[in-house]
Amino acid sequence: MPGGQVYLRDETGEKELLTTLVDLYERHIVDFCAAVAHGGKPLATAQDGYRSLEAALALRTSAASREVVSLLREGVGA
Repeated sequence: MPGGQVYLRDETGEKELLTTLVDLYERHIVDFCAAVAHGGKPLATAQDGYRSLEAALALRTSAASREVVSLLREGVGA
């Protein structure tokens, strides 16, 4: 089970944010099953998954090359 602390750091200093541990994999599977069973929309779409993978791969490429890797392209990103 993951754990740890989350801190918010800004110009006024640093403070710990109180969090509740949640198994995100379980939450997404339960929500996906409910969406399939009841015709709803899941928490994450296929497009969300694609963009997350794209970002992770760009991060890996950037770390290896030590260069900026842009994810922005025409009509995508903000």
